[in-house]
Amino acid sequence: MPPNSSKALFVLDILRRETDAEHRLSAPALLKRLEEHGILAERRSIYRAVDALRAHGERIEKTPTGYYYAREAPDKNDLYALTAAVQAASFLSDARKQALFRALGALWGARAAEETISCGAAIVAASARNDAPFMAMLTASQAIAAGKQLTFSASLPEPGGYARLRVNPYALFFKEGACWLVCNVEGEYGLSRFPLFPLSGARVERQPRRHISEVSSYKARFDAEEAMQDLAR
Repeated sequence: MPPNSSKALFVLDILRRETDAEHRLSAPALLKRLEEHGILAERRSIYRAVDALRAHGERIEKTPTGYYYAREAPDKNDLYALTAAVQAASFLSDARKQALFRALGALWGARAAEETISCGAAIVAASARNDAPFMAMLTASQAIAAGKQLTFSASLPEPGGYARLRVNPYALFFKEGACWLVCNVEGEYGLSRFPLFPLSGARVERQPRRHISEVSSYKARFDAEEAMQDLAR
């Protein structure tokens, strides 16, 4: 595709997000979408963009009523399972769930998006009051994936105990409807677990986390479920 292909890329993005076999966009409709993005074009440029995209293997179909991006239809069972999982996630707020429904649907086109949202609306499940639990999970998972230390503020068992902790994070574990962080408190030996949702101010630090063999009896293999069982005793 030539360097001056920004219009073609915008056309591709629009077709991927908004069309399928039952939801098509005509050349005038595509021109209007481009104008909404501040891009002025002529109808001939739409034709050229589509031709260039098809020449590069993009599955764009032309019909008497417009263009659409041809994609494989999603398995309805998979679609329903994904929407059920999102709706049942108590750590997500209603706003976050709706955004995820739209994102899931956008992967398969406009019709799937409508079905995804309607499926999600049919499932009644508790939601978080805000995005704080989701952001805590996201930050903790980022630290785990990056192999970095994590700091957060947490209440401690001692009366009036509240501290800023630095930990070496190893896993997130769901148990009895709660999400737990399995970690090692920096400066101590052994593993600890913290319920993730009450934690506040979680932040990924630059300092690499310690290898689990340095702070626990685990050497070659770490089993989060086993660790949770040991910590519960």
